[in-house]
Amino acid sequence: MSESESTFTKMEFAVEMTCQSCVIAIENVLKSRKGVRSYNINLRDEQVTVETNLPSGEMQQLLEETGRKAILRGHGTTQDGSPSHIGAAVSIMSGENNIQGVIRFVQVDREICIIDGTVDGLQKGLHGLHVHELGDVSDGCESLGDHYNPNNSNHGGLLDKEKHVGDLGNVKADEKKRAQFRLESHDVKAS
Repeated sequence: MSESESTFTKMEFAVEMTCQSCVIAIENVLKSRKGVRSYNINLRDEQVTVETNLPSGEMQQLLEETGRKAILRGHGTTQDGSPSHIGAAVSIMSGENNIQGVIRFVQVDREICIIDGTVDGLQKGLHGLHVHELGDVSDGCESLGDHYNPNNSNHGGLLDKEKHVGDLGNVKADEKKRAQFRLESHDVKAS
């Protein structure tokens, strides 16, 4: 799916800003950034909202490159210009070997769920991303159950016609052991 075809979502960040030059610096990084459709910078409330199809981790990094600390406050969607909430979920990961991260599931409409995340501590390269049957992490991966597969389908990738509902494809970790990703699923539902 090309960038122009991917679904845009709205993100709200708390960003440390003290003066108009802070606003200008943030505006300069956002105005020409591919994947940013619109933005609003509120100096008084130290708030930046962005309509984008980029991963939240990438947006946070972009804002922090201006020398300001940024924290993601919210991630959602708008329908016809007004706020809309169909469903959302968050998975906070922490495991062995310092693997940790946050994955957000935002149901933008009845068909599309945006899966947006950052996972640190992975070896460089591709890693399979899956939703499992159980949320029990008491025994690590051993207690998670199988991939979520209510239709008894064969294993596959995110774009394959036949696959487990929980098969989300691969994410790529960089040389800093970080994977930042944003996927769209027509099978996973966060509602």
